[in-house]
Amino acid sequence: ADEDHPHFSPDGKWLAYTGAYDNNQDVYIIPTQGGQPQRLTWHAGKDDVVGWSEDGKSVLFTSYRETANGRTGQLYQVKVSGGLPEQVMRATVADADLSEDGRYLAYNPHQPAHRGGSGWRNHRGGTTPPVWIYDLKRHSYQEIPHGNFSDTNPLWVGDKVYFLSDRNKSRQLFAFDKGKLNQVTDNQDWDITSADASGTDIIYAMGGELYVLDGKKGRSRKLDIRVNADLVQWRAQWQDAMVSMTQAVLSATGKRVLISARGEIFFFSDDAAATKNLTN
Repeated sequence: ADEDHPHFSPDGKWLAYTGAYDNNQDVYIIPTQGGQPQRLTWHAGKDDVVGWSEDGKSVLFTSYRETANGRTGQLYQVKVSGGLPEQVMRATVADADLSEDGRYLAYNPHQPAHRGGSGWRNHRGGTTPPVWIYDLKRHSYQEIPHGNFSDTNPLWVGDKVYFLSDRNKSRQLFAFDKGKLNQVTDNQDWDITSADASGTDIIYAMGGELYVLDGKKGRSRKLDIRVNADLVQWRAQWQDAMVSMTQAVLSATGKRVLISARGEIFFFSDDAAATKNLTN
């Protein structure tokens, strides 16, 4: 089944994620040391993990269980120890992150028009979500300066709210601190596709690589990830090249043929025992 939206617990001992087991998307947790997944939600609708509570005792997730339509849900939390989920607030929420003291919620009130791997790059029109900061104690909110562009993936790091925005053509990381907005990254080759925070560090995905931004120094470094596994896909094996055939040319006698497939040229004749690869 699909497993996505992973988030580490504040103490790093658990991983919460959305699992589509049993033909439904629900909230699961699993020890980071390995083990069996533990299911926390059982509603027939879609539940997507967005993070953790500040004390690590509950998992935050969005759900459409009480909305009139399935486009934007609401924010809930469910205890790791089990029990029924509790609604954090009535307002619609697509993505969110709690501050360290649990008082403020940085959130998207609705989803962007583009979802999935391809997306609508630099979409300007329709649904372009802002990032709002909600005071859960005073029940008031502040809007981060926004225009006709998509601001997504809000993150609390100390007193700052980080988020991704394509306001300057490419999707980069921005920070909002005490009313001031600053662009943190400026990569000209790739968009940043997703981000998460741990302490003062921010990890983000860009160009098929993972980077860690030091929130204090403002510098990024690329992670060197090596997976040495005995994957069956790496084993030498026979492949049928003819399913990728691009052209075939018969000789004048019709007894020989040249075939191009998978970037190679093959030769075959009616008196040959096997096909020959002429180019490899």
